[in-house]
Amino acid sequence: MHFRRREPFEKTTPAGSDLQFEDLRISVSARDYLHAWWIPAALPSAKVILAFHGNGYVLEDMVGNEAVNLHEIGANLMLVDYRGHGLFQHSDQSRRTNR
Repeated sequence: MHFRRREPFEKTTPAGSDLQFEDLRISVSARDYLHAWWIPAALPSAKVILAFHGNGYVLEDMVGNEAVNLHEIGANLMLVDYRGHGLFQHSDQSRRTNR
């Protein structure tokens, strides 16, 4: 089951929760990328938590409690949008194949 992303969505960032972050574009093909945030741990850590938002949501939905709670664990965070959600960028080719 797949729930379509809701539009429009509130364009927030981890900075709204007082978290430092790096805004990333992860290439998935020559023309497509996923939107992601790298949130470093408060103290140096080799641990990384990779997290994706729930079905029907977008990355920005994790800015509140989820990102803060995960950050408090003490690991680096990589929060990623699913393909076709949030600020995902796709070419005309992938638009046709994802329907």
